[in-house]
Amino acid sequence: MLKESKAPEKPLTLDLKCKAVYYRYDTFGTEKERGSRSFVCRRDIFMKTLSEKDRIMEKISPVAESLGLELIDVETERAGDRSILRLIADRRGGITLDELTELSELADPIIEFDLKIDQYDSFEVSSPGLDRPLKSMADFIRYEGEVVIVKLYAAIDGEKEFVGPLVFTEDEVGIEQDGKKIMFPLAKVAHIKREVVF
Repeated sequence: MLKESKAPEKPLTLDLKCKAVYYRYDTFGTEKERGSRSFVCRRDIFMKTLSEKDRIMEKISPVAESLGLELIDVETERAGDRSILRLIADRRGGITLDELTELSELADPIIEFDLKIDQYDSFEVSSPGLDRPLKSMADFIRYEGEVVIVKLYAAIDGEKEFVGPLVFTEDEVGIEQDGKKIMFPLAKVAHIKREVVF
């Protein structure tokens, strides 16, 4: 019977089936497999650590950008006994129904077949709408200069709502009025929504 030496272990190797295999040598220097352990490939590990929303954003954002659009959000909703997966997309100046339809036709098979997300009863692609609050720096950049209504938690000089073109800094947001910027700390802002101008 051969005695196994104490030669140093060979570094971890990966085969094509994503199996970790450990090796060591016998006294004649011949490799002998000590053991192996199957595992999920690195790309799959990465994808599984992402949330469903993140996976969709990662895959569909470049598709939206190729159409000159921006994928803003991914939402899920239950309407009665039906489940809905909804993509929110927009572009500066507004998005058209044809553009939403085109994005829907491109995104649907990617989500169903590439990402294998098929548990929803309905799939939709829509614009954010005026009722959607602006919450992030990305929102502020996207709608900078557009007319918004800024509502505060507490009134300032008897006023809680301010309407005007959106302006912002790193830690403040506000409106422009008569050539002057009226700014508020983000912590004091209840919500910001776009306003219809007639």
